[in-house]
Amino acid sequence: MTRTLLIVIGIACAVMAAAGIMWYNNPLNTARRQLYDKDTEIRCSAINTLGKLGDKKSIPEITELLWDDDSEIRWWAIYALGNIGAKEAIPDITRFLDDANPDFRRVAALTLGKLGAKESIPDIIPMLKDNVWIV
Repeated sequence: MTRTLLIVIGIACAVMAAAGIMWYNNPLNTARRQLYDKDTEIRCSAINTLGKLGDKKSIPEITELLWDDDSEIRWWAIYALGNIGAKEAIPDITRFLDDANPDFRRVAALTLGKLGAKESIPDIIPMLKDNVWIV
């Protein structure tokens, strides 16, 4: 190989390596990876971070977390989807208006309000008679 070709290949490799490092060290990518951590606190923090940063790319992953076994994860997922503005998650969030846990009913109602979910108003109106004050 000629020296010029080797230099070009070396530069190309350096650029690709730098791009890989930037992707891996990007805070959003780090938070997305942490959605699958074993530690609940790390997962909750990642969900909250993605929500606060308004990361629309994470909407499908966070929406999937609405069915997680851990109730803390589900709560933070509802909250984050509201912060992101994930209108496509409205039907999935609406189902929490009937949840046995008043914290879920409350965060779902607040999130639907934040999303401007007019289609959920008929589901929210009965909550005005909820016996739990926090709702």
